[in-house]
Amino acid sequence: MANLGESHPNAIGPHVDIIALGRRAIALVLADPLVHVGAGVLLVAGSMVSLTILTAPLLIGYIRLVRRAQAGESIDFQHLGLGFERPVAAILAWLVYLLAILVLMVAFVLPGVLLAIACMFAFWYLALTDDLAAQSLKNALALTLRAPGIVLVVALVTVLVNLLGLITFVGGLVTVPVSLTFLTLCFRELEPRARSSP
Repeated sequence: MANLGESHPNAIGPHVDIIALGRRAIALVLADPLVHVGAGVLLVAGSMVSLTILTAPLLIGYIRLVRRAQAGESIDFQHLGLGFERPVAAILAWLVYLLAILVLMVAFVLPGVLLAIACMFAFWYLALTDDLAAQSLKNALALTLRAPGIVLVVALVTVLVNLLGLITFVGGLVTVPVSLTFLTLCFRELEPRARSSP
């Protein structure tokens, strides 16, 4: 793996090697494709059926599933349920996030998009730390303010990958788990470095 603290041709600034993390995300998904694709389908279906109310707990469950896979532990569909350990915090963060974005999108499109990007890692804070809803949103915004360029590039890469997946249904089955795994790896590399930066 590239040294993330040094300049690298594929790096965005000195912090995150996008290419290396993308390859690691693909490798993690391919190591257990049935679980990752199945969990991705359950996440999307559960979000749609619940009118997005269960999006955050399911997303948090998937992030924790990726954490287990990254640690070399066995994973199964049941690990998607790990996001329901603190469902109130997850759902509350999701509703505040969604409402703020919708209000800004209705009033001014660009601020709504920027807020969506600025706070997108809130659910990773919920999944991988002990943060509650308000603190997770605050920490996600602080992370973006410390590393705005990197967060923007990571968001754009994720959107582009998923747009490519939407061209065909089968592509979407793969791009959802790959992009969520990619975001999880990016968060775990970026958050401690951004926190320690001046």
